[in-house]
Amino acid sequence: MARDRYLWNAGEEEINNEKKVLRADTRKSKWDNFWFYHKTHVIAGVLFALIAAWFVYDMAMKVNPDYQVSIITQSSYPVETLDKLGEQLANYGKDLNGDGQVIVQVNNYVMATSDTDTSVDANTQMASVTRFSVDVQSGDSMIFLADEASFKKQQEMNTLWSYLDGTNPEEGATDYENMRVPWSEAEGLCSLDLSVEEDSLYSDEFVQALMDRLYVGMRCFNGTAIDDDPEKQAYYEESKALFDWMLTGKTAS
Repeated sequence: MARDRYLWNAGEEEINNEKKVLRADTRKSKWDNFWFYHKTHVIAGVLFALIAAWFVYDMAMKVNPDYQVSIITQSSYPVETLDKLGEQLANYGKDLNGDGQVIVQVNNYVMATSDTDTSVDANTQMASVTRFSVDVQSGDSMIFLADEASFKKQQEMNTLWSYLDGTNPEEGATDYENMRVPWSEAEGLCSLDLSVEEDSLYSDEFVQALMDRLYVGMRCFNGTAIDDDPEKQAYYEESKALFDWMLTGKTAS
């Protein structure tokens, strides 16, 4: 009779108004009420869970290379060629991080060699310069390959390459023959199988011509900001062993 008491002085229309009738909550009404007040929190929680799951998956699937080898050129090299080069070099490296596999990551930094060179896309140039700077500062790559113009540019600007015996050239030194070896004269590199797949957009001759443009050398390490890091020192020595194989095709006993 409570409803009658509340509507004692109400008119007939108010008394018979269906909207005024109190009904027991249903499962749907409870959900609608919950969603009305909490949908923002639910959506935020789901998004957070998805981001967290993606982060965990990305970390779990991330592969840490044992070696990084970098190529500096004025134009991009085919990704499939870089991947195959890394796979081939892995056969002559060691499992440095103990994950049960040997992985060599080959980076390609595409950078113009002069301010007037417009052949390199501005975004590609910026990205390559940034990645290259981080690489050099952190010592990710100890072995660098480059075409003629890129080699001279980086050596003049950064004295990037050491002599083949590991000593550092003086700033401005131009005896490049003591700092590098052409791809075509590096016995190990020449022995690698970089043949393309049948469905490739490139030919074996094209890929070979690209590689023949390159020179290989070791970066300056002694006397740099990273040479007092024991881990980097060990990595440098292992990279030097891989570099020696690249030149001679022989594994140290």
